[in-house]
Amino acid sequence: MSDFKRLDFKKIKEHARELRKSMTDSEKLLWNELRGRKLSGYKFHRQYPILYN
Repeated sequence: MSDFKRLDFKKIKEHARELRKSMTDSEKLLWNELRGRKLSGYKFHRQYPILYN
């Protein structure tokens, strides 16, 4: 039998949301500069959770 631990994707998404809400001052400054294609016209996305085996 597999020892694969079942992941609760809802909990993972909620944790990611909480991390985005409680950014450090440095992260806030960084995302303020990356928002709206301010950096050479490039678009940046925040990290998001993925599931893999």
